[in-house]
Formats: sequence, C-alpha cells, structure tokens
Amino acid sequence: MRSLVFLGIGWLPPILALLLATPVLVAHLGFGGFGVFALSQALVTAGGTLDLGLGALAVRQLARCRSDEVLFHRRAAAVNSAFLGLAVIGVALSVWLADPIAQALQWNRDLAAPQAAASAVRWAGVWLGLAYLNLALLHAFRAVERFDLVVTLSSGALVVVWAAAAVGASSGLAATDVVALAAAVAAAQLVAAAVTFRRVFGRWPRLGRWAGFERGGAHFAAGAFVGQAASLATYHADKAIVSALLGAAPAGMYAAAVNIANKPLQFIAALAGLLFPRVAALEGAGRAFRSARTYLAASRMLLGASTLMLAVGWVLAADFVRVWLGPGTPDSLSLCLRLLLLAYWIAAFSVAPSSTLAGQGNTHRGAMFALAGGVITVVGCWMLVPRLGIIGAAVAAVIGMSQAAVFELWAHREAQARVALSRFRLRRTLAVAGLCGAGAAAAALLVRLALPAGWMELLAAGAAGTLAFAALWLGLGLAVREERALIGRALRWLRPR
Repeated sequence: MRSLVFLGIGWLPPILALLLATPVLVAHLGFGGFGVFALSQALVTAGGTLDLGLGALAVRQLARCRSDEVLFHRRAAAVNSAFLGLAVIGVALSVWLADPIAQALQWNRDLAAPQAAASAVRWAGVWLGLAYLNLALLHAFRAVERFDLVVTLSSGALVVVWAAAAVGASSGLAATDVVALAAAVAAAQLVAAAVTFRRVFGRWPRLGRWAGFERGGAHFAAGAFVGQAASLATYHADKAIVSALLGAAPAGMYAAAVNIANKPLQFIAALAGLLFPRVAALEGAGRAFRSARTYLAASRMLLGASTLMLAVGWVLAADFVRVWLGPGTPDSLSLCLRLLLLAYWIAAFSVAPSSTLAGQGNTHRGAMFALAGGVITVVGCWMLVPRLGIIGAAVAAVIGMSQAAVFELWAHREAQARVALSRFRLRRTLAVAGLCGAGAAAAALLVRLALPAGWMELLAAGAAGTLAFAALWLGLGLAVREERALIGRALRWLRPR
C-alpha cells in the first residue's frame, strides 16, 4: 500500500510545478523560447525511452533474483555499465549532430543566434546522458518495489527542473541557459540517487560485465526496444514534426497542451509501475492464476481512473487554458487540448496489458500494436499538420493511439481465457466507467456554470466531478470486491496510529 500511495501522489508535484512555471516561461521566453525548452525536455524523455530494451530487461530480471543478493548486485552492476554506454553515445550524437538537429527543428528562427540553437541541443544531450545514468539506478529501486524512492527522486527532479527554469527565465536567462540549468539538476539527481543506492543496498553503485542474465534476455530486450521506438513515434514525434513544419513557437503551444493532456496517462502509468515487477515475481513463482487476476483487476481500476480525468478535463479545458495562459491564448489551443485528452485516454488502455505482458516475458505483442500506432501517428502528422496546424497533430494522435483499445481487447480476452471472472469483463467495465464518467462531467459542468472562471472554480469543479464519480462507483454498488478491499487497505493505512 505504501508504494501504491507514493505512485498515486507522486505525479502531483511535477504537475503543480509545470502549471506554475509554464506561464512564467512563456512570458519571459515567448512561445518560441518555451518551445525550445519543452522540446529539449521531450528529446530527453524520448531518448531515455530508447534504451535498446535494457531497462525492461533489467527490471524483470532484477525482480526475479531480488532474493539472491550476490546475483542481484552483479546484474545491477552490469545494468549500470550498459546505461553508461548509452549515456556516452547520447552525448556524443547530440554534440556531433547539434547543428543539423537545430536546423531541422527550426530553432534558429526563434533564438537570437544560430550558435545558440546548436548550444541548446548540446546541453540537451548532456541532460540526456545524465538521464540514462539516473535511469540505471532507478531500475534497481523498481525491481525491489521501492517506488517511494523512485517517485521521490524522479518527481523531485522534475519539480526542481521546472522551478529552476522559471526562476532562471525570470532572472533574464535565455532558453539555452535554461536547458543547461536543467542538465545541472539532472547531475544533482544522479548524486542523490547514488547516495540513496548506498543507503538501501549497503554499497555504492558499481560497474560490471554483462553476464549472469537468464536465457532469452536478448529476445525480450529486442521486443521491448521495438515497443519503445514505436512509443517514441506515438508520444513524441508529433512535437518534433510540428516544430519542423511550423517552427518552435507553434511547437511551444502544442507542447503546452501535450504537457497537460498527457498527465492522466502519466498517472495511470505511474500506478501501473507496480504491476510490472509484481507480475514478474508471480510468474517466476509459477503463480499464473494470480498474475492474470492481478492484471484484470488493475485494468479495471486504471480504466476507471482515466475515464474520470477525461470527463472532468474535457469539460474544463477551455476555462483552464484561459486562466492558465491568459485570455489572449488562441482558441485552437483549447480544442487541441480536448483532442489530446481523448487521445491519451485511449492510450491508457495499453498500460495494464503492456506492463503485464512485460512481466510475463512477452514484449513482442505489445510492440506490434505500438509500432502500428507510431506509424499511423507519424504519417498522420505529416499529412495533417500542414493543413490544420496543431489541430492536425492532435487529430493524428487520436487516430494513432486508437490501436491501444484493440490491444486491451485482445489482452483482456487472453487473460479471461486463463481465469474467467465475470466481474472483470471489459464490456461491464466500460459501461460502469461510462456511467460514472458522465456523472462526473455533469457535476463539473454544473459547478463551472455556477461560479466565475478562476482557479478556485476549476478546483471546485474538479472536486465535484471526482466526488460524483466516486459516489456513483461506490454508491450504486458498482465496485468489485478487489476495489473495496483496496479502499479498505488505504483507509487503514491512512488511519492515525
């Protein structure tokens, strides 16, 4: 329960930091400078996902040997060496290709000098290299289910990045300097992660040879890498294409919408972070029935949570944009945000099955669906962005992410074949989520119409929608016993001792 609570609340501080920092960055850097910073962060995030499948392999196999201390540390040292190699490659490529990347993204149009654009790319490369090193240590914490540490280190670093960027921009720093400041924060995170590793495991992080891993590791990693590359196209290529076709300023506006719209998906992914190592441990112990039931229960809960956030977000999108970025913000940004909220809600369907399949050692099926989504998104962006601008990119995202619903349907049927449980049928889950989501949207709309536009109105409307959703879910007896048991455990955990 401790890990689940940390995963559930860990996404909030970065969101608050982003909400507070974005208007400051736009005011001092303009949408062009903000676009450079936001795209730099997107490049770091995207590059961090391209780890050749080593991250998924590391978590799975470290989780399977966490009771063997000697083997665990030998494999952890090998993981550190592999990610050090990735860090060196990432930095080298960023330095070597700085000018072509800056030109392709049209950063030269929005920064004062061409060398400033190339310098921003180089600092983003340093940021990426440090991100790889941080990921290596975080994977060890994930494997032993110390998600409190994962959340503290990763979310804490994001908060500091956004806060430092806002302070730096308001102090007169240019966009390139703000990216360099973010790299410095990543360096501080690495020091904190190493100290934490020493405290948890009783030794400092080490390097070692890639040996002692189970057979089939390369096959598993290859499937994970294909999925990562496809996810890169699905979730990050749209921002790069908008920048390449329209410039950094439209990319900045689009990135602002994406940064809000993807938060529900990030919340779902954070909660599902517990699923991967748990399923890997259950499968390793030969408890396939428990593994399938865990997936089905998690899928239902995650779908309910994502539907709540879509319902409330869709109703409040226009008011939120006006309050957040000012009344002069183009109306197209509100429509873009609504479309992206829908896209990321659909994408949330794939979180539970992909985490479960990875825990079972099967990354290839999820990779096929992700690859289809990535291709559709990229092609859609190239076709629609020149005609519709940032709205075209959002439409392409909706179309590309629709594959996630098919993926969930397939995985759900296979799990039901392993353990048939009528309370987890997907049709029933969708009906329950739809009913409660409609109630949440209606409650949020009533509050929004009754109060003047402002932050308090948005908070009150969001709270009303959430309470309405929970009242319907629990009051109508729609919650299954696993959900009631989880709520009971949470209440007991929160009870003063």
